[in-house]
Amino acid sequence: MVPKYTICMAIPRIFTDSELESMRNTCSNALELAMFEFLRSTGCRVSEMLSVLKEDLNLDENEVYLRKTKAKVKWSKEVGPDGKKRFESIVEPRYAILDEIAVGAIMRYLKIRIFKPKSRVFLRTSRAVQNTVKRWAKDANLRHCEEIHPHIFRHTAATRMLAQGVPIPFIKQSLGWSKGSVTFEKYYEHTPRDIVRDTILNARKSKPKEPVEPRGVEGNEEG
Repeated sequence: MVPKYTICMAIPRIFTDSELESMRNTCSNALELAMFEFLRSTGCRVSEMLSVLKEDLNLDENEVYLRKTKAKVKWSKEVGPDGKKRFESIVEPRYAILDEIAVGAIMRYLKIRIFKPKSRVFLRTSRAVQNTVKRWAKDANLRHCEEIHPHIFRHTAATRMLAQGVPIPFIKQSLGWSKGSVTFEKYYEHTPRDIVRDTILNARKSKPKEPVEPRGVEGNEEG
């Protein structure tokens, strides 16, 4: 009898609030701070960030147009001569959301740089961004800083949106996952303890509503 094996998906690492703040403090200039806040807020891939043009930014509406997204595989019902299903790769541009902190950092960066038409916002290579993120982690004394990479910002954004009650279809749309993608179910089933704690504590801080007197109580007592 062939034994059955269970495949366990590793829980992705995410940044805590204190780690994010420590890395933010290590940014050495306006460009680095803008990149940091862009990755933190949008959770987009490095390739998507580096393809953004100045015209793609709509800071008044807290949006950024991502034109170079990861290709999605669309399977066809047709079967080829080799007996295999046909498929095609589709690139679907999308919009990502920037919070107010990210908008502020990007605006400060844009003021000190002159842009030509069709100029990219972040003139860096993927390798340069990876090295910069590792330096942030090292300077911030993060644990296992040698294992830090930009994709952790994506894990962090997805996990925090889920903990804050954002519907999963909205998260998938914002981060560029297809509706049928099982990535979310595989990797984001377990929310880190510190986010669970902070979410519960923040919910308990909200002022409870005053109890409402039930209707029909007054004047119904006998005698």
